[in-house]
Amino acid sequence: MRNVLITGGTGLVGSKLTKVLADKSYSVSYLSRKSSYQKQGVSVYQWKLKAPEIEKSTFENTQYIVHLAGANIGEKRWSETQKRLLVESRLDSSEILYTKLKAHGQNIKAVISASAVGIYGDHGDDWLDENSGVGNGFLPELCSNWEASVKRIQDELGIRTVMLRIGVVLSGRGGAFFKMAKPIKYWLGAPIGSGSQFISWIHIDDLCNIVIKAMEDSTMSGIYNAVAPAPVTNHEFTSMLAYFMEKPLIMPKIPKFVFRLMFGEMSQILLDSIRVKPERILQSGYQYKYPTLDTALIRILKKAKGRI
Repeated sequence: MRNVLITGGTGLVGSKLTKVLADKSYSVSYLSRKSSYQKQGVSVYQWKLKAPEIEKSTFENTQYIVHLAGANIGEKRWSETQKRLLVESRLDSSEILYTKLKAHGQNIKAVISASAVGIYGDHGDDWLDENSGVGNGFLPELCSNWEASVKRIQDELGIRTVMLRIGVVLSGRGGAFFKMAKPIKYWLGAPIGSGSQFISWIHIDDLCNIVIKAMEDSTMSGIYNAVAPAPVTNHEFTSMLAYFMEKPLIMPKIPKFVFRLMFGEMSQILLDSIRVKPERILQSGYQYKYPTLDTALIRILKKAKGRI
C-alpha cells in the first residue's frame, strides 16, 4: 500500500486530503503536536517544534510527505507575537523535516509543501506566474523564507520537492468561504475597498487532486501556482456569491481604512490584488474540476447547505 505522511493534517485542507487519499487506497499518517489526537484509519505520530524528536518508524514505510503545517495566517491580528508564531510554525517545522529526512528519508519519493500566492504581494491588474518576483512586506517575506526552508530538501538531500503556492481555498466545510458568506447571509455583504483587487482562489477538491498529481507525477518539481485559472475581483466574487445565495447587496463598499483599523497589517490579505495564473499546473496536463467561480460556488453552496 502507498503511504503518505501529512503534517498539518487536522486542518481544513489536510482533513479533506485525508479522505481523498483514502478513497484512492492510500494509507495516511499524521505528524501532530497533540499526542492524544486520534482519527479513524490514521496513524498519528507526535512532534514538537521546540523538542524535535520524531519516532524513526514514522518514516520507515512512508513514500510521500505532504507538508501543510503552519499557524493560520488569518486567524489573529498580526502582533509581533503572532508574527513570530507564523514564522516559527513554518520554518521550524520545515527544519525538523529536513533534519529527520537527512537521517531517515531513504524511502521518500517526494515532498509536497504548501506555500501561498501571498508571496507575490500587491500587483494590481498584472498577471503573475511562477516566474514573477517576490513582493514586499511581511507576508511575501514569510512565504519566501518558507519556500527556501523546504527547497533544501531537494537541493541537499536529492528528494523531489514540489511547492504549491495556494490561493484562497474554497470549501463547504469552513475556512475563508464561510467568512465571506456570513455577512451576505445577513444582508451585510459588500465589496472591500475599491473591490477591484483580484482574488486568486481554488476549490478544495482541485487542490487535493493537484497535491496527489504532484505526488504521482515524477516530472513535477519546484514551484507551482495552485489556483484556478480564472481569478476574479473582490467585487465580482462578492456579487456572484450574493447572487447564488439569493441575497441582495445593499451595503456600500467598505473603505480600506476600516479594515486597516480593524486588522492592522493583516488587512493586506483582503486588500492586496494578486492575479495569479497557474501556468505550470496547466502545462502539466491537469484538468480542473472547477475552473470557474460559478461552478465552484454552486457546488460549495450545495455542500454547505444548513451550515452557513
